[in-house]
Formats: sequence, C-alpha cells, structure tokens
Amino acid sequence: MEKTEDNYESMYTELELIIESLQSGELNLDEAVKNYDRSTVLINKLEKHLKEAQNKVTKIKANLK
Repeated sequence: MEKTEDNYESMYTELELIIESLQSGELNLDEAVKNYDRSTVLINKLEKHLKEAQNKVTKIKANLK
C-alpha cells in the first residue's frame, strides 16, 4: 500500500493548492518560497510516478504482442 504522502492524487491536489496560494499573491515572501520549494519536490515525485506508470503500460503492451 502506498503511503498517503506518495499517493499521486494526494500530491497532485496538494500541488494545485500550492499553485492557487502562490497565484493569490497573499503569501509573504517566506511562505511563498517555502511553498515554491514544496511544489518542486511534488513536481519531481509526480513526474517519477508518471514515468513509472508509462513504463508499466509499455511492458503490458509488449506482453500483449
């Protein structure tokens, strides 16, 4: 079972919330930098998840031939 922190949907939702807060312009500089840093971590994890899913689909397709 995946940890909640590493759940794709949870991470994507968190990233959306961070983007909304950054776009609002209501964060102070320290909060904005902290949120930006967290967003880069989430983006890297999300990209890893997508790449792993793509590799699995590629393997499944190869096995079907």
